[in-house]
Amino acid sequence: YAVPLSGREAPGQLIGSQILVFGDTFIGDVDARGARQNYRMVYNTMAILDGGEPDAEQLHFLWGENGDGGDGTFFVPSTPQAQEAGECWYWLQDGFVQGGYFYLMPMLVAKDLNGPPGFQFRDFATCLIKVPLDENGPQWAQHAQIDTPFFHVNEKRKLFFGAAFMPNTEAAGAPEPDGFVYIYGRYHGVGDDEVKLAVARVESATFEDWDAWRFWDGTAWNADIAATAPLGRGGPELSVTPVGSGPLAGKYLLVSMHVERDLYIRIGDSPVGPFGPRINIYHTAEPEAGQEIYTYNAKAHPSLSSTGKWLVSYNVNSRSWDSLIDKADIYRPRFLWMEVERIAPTPRRRK
Repeated sequence: YAVPLSGREAPGQLIGSQILVFGDTFIGDVDARGARQNYRMVYNTMAILDGGEPDAEQLHFLWGENGDGGDGTFFVPSTPQAQEAGECWYWLQDGFVQGGYFYLMPMLVAKDLNGPPGFQFRDFATCLIKVPLDENGPQWAQHAQIDTPFFHVNEKRKLFFGAAFMPNTEAAGAPEPDGFVYIYGRYHGVGDDEVKLAVARVESATFEDWDAWRFWDGTAWNADIAATAPLGRGGPELSVTPVGSGPLAGKYLLVSMHVERDLYIRIGDSPVGPFGPRINIYHTAEPEAGQEIYTYNAKAHPSLSSTGKWLVSYNVNSRSWDSLIDKADIYRPRFLWMEVERIAPTPRRRK
């Protein structure tokens, strides 16, 4: 994920630096053959990109606890839920900046050896990470970790939030601000292989007041998280962005994918939809190399996009650990540009 330190999320409004959020990360060297050497893997890392251009000299990776450069993961779970669970880690999700803080809502994850290769883990909670900002940037070592009540399971489905934030506020540069932060999540029905979209919202001023959150039940905003309704297909990671100009002006652009080869978009009439049908925009090539490679986790990065041209990324992985070690190039995000044009309808011929 990419999060602007300025809080300005809209395309074409880049100001200052970006926080880049990474999950599982290899740290080490790569030899001339492209194989990893002297490596280790940690559960999450961060980076700061000065400006919005893909300039390696302006990209500064941060690893170790709170970025200390050590051997540990960046954010080590310390909430009461985490301490009660024992060995666990954070799977970082989306974040946003407001009111002098950088907010993240990661999942708590633990090992589950019953899962298939590459997926031997289970998620069981969501937390809030709150990082203070000052003139020197994020003060990582001063961050707070807070348990949240936004992981909800019943006999019908598993539901949790934080996969995408959409601050629909003036401060974020939203084209039609209403003062709310929209928080998108995953709705996974029992026996359903398809992950669906769900959404909550809260006024930006009361973001940390859990009782102020409301959940879309398909008709209205409901105080009961159990009433949350699915909004059709939405991947495990995603983005939803209000569009201020061009052919999609006034619409809401969802970008996502599951563990599959096709990136897709869905176009909504409001932050809760209705979102239109899936439109595939790109077919990934990496799995054609074999090596148990798969692709997943597409999303747009509006704060790194220009007006009318969207920067989109997706992740590449392999179910084979040996492949990840022998071919270091597999395990990294790929980026592409997406443009939307208005196409005039073909005139119908009269009989």
